Amino acid sequence: MTYPLRALSCPLWRMLTIRYQRDPLSGEGARIHGGRWNAPGQAALYLGTDHATAIAEFYQGLAKPATLAPYRLNATAIADLTDRAGGPVDDTVALAMTAPWKAIAGIEGATPPSWTLTASLIETGAQGALVPSA
Repeated sequence: MTYPLRALSCPLWRMLTIRYQRDPLSGEGARIHGGRWNAPGQAALYLGTDHATAIAEFYQGLAKPATLAPYRLNATAIADLTDRAGGPVDDTVALAMTAPWKAIAGIEGATPPSWTLTASLIETGAQGALVPSA
């Protein structure tokens, strides 16, 4: 499936651990460890559209302490994977959100569906994606 890309300018939020506060745009932690939407080796910033979501998602298992940091996004090619009501836009996105990506990534030769979706978005020129909160 191809997702349309659109311009997006808005405030966003992120919890920064002490280790990455000196370089808040690096995406280095995600590059080292990987995440639901990025394979290890690929830098990524995980940002929330509101501060409460950024805090809640952070406290699902990342190292503490951290600082809540505001960001300002000005992008020209964001894929909106939401249904505009808080859910996934289609079954491909729903699977990417619910698949046990860590378990799949641990199987030799297996790729989580979210990583496959991210790779296809990057190929189409996406600078990022707006996804429902997991």
